[in-house]
Amino acid sequence: MRVISGSCKGRILKSPRGKNTRPTSDKVKGAFFNILSDYVHKSGFLDLFAGTGSIGIEALSRGAEKCVFVENDPQSVTIIKANLNLTGMHEQGEILACNVNRGLKILAKKKESFDIVYLDPPYKCQEISVILNFIYENQLIVNGGIVGIERDSRFLNTLPETNPFRLLQKKVYGNTELIILKRSDIFHPN
Repeated sequence: MRVISGSCKGRILKSPRGKNTRPTSDKVKGAFFNILSDYVHKSGFLDLFAGTGSIGIEALSRGAEKCVFVENDPQSVTIIKANLNLTGMHEQGEILACNVNRGLKILAKKKESFDIVYLDPPYKCQEISVILNFIYENQLIVNGGIVGIERDSRFLNTLPETNPFRLLQKKVYGNTELIILKRSDIFHPN
């Protein structure tokens, strides 16, 4: 696992042993960041279910201003810290060592808001719509912000396409589906 582009291009990142963490493939990571090329520079980035921190570190390497990593697994949190230190990005990264629901509540209480949110939940996670609703209702994403979702392409449950998130792209890479949504509130004049 490595950083694909930017200031840390080619840097090899640490990853955990075992199969509890499923790192994002270079192909999926590259596709996501190629789609978002214009959005990443100076953005605020939120990496949910961060695993090794690979996605958030890629964002920082490509010019994101800051990244908050939310990860519950203690071994993965240790690896994120090591990878941030390895890349020299530790001052731009913040780690919330807790589950995603708690992490989102902490961020909402701090009135944080992000330009880009990436969700890479366990492939059997059923809560994506609940998470998206919480992000929107608590203004954790700016209007025009982007949400990337990585999930199992064999997962038959579809995401509801409702305001404020509009589908931009959906691509399949083997067993992985990459979904790109954009928050686009529709304002009606009174």
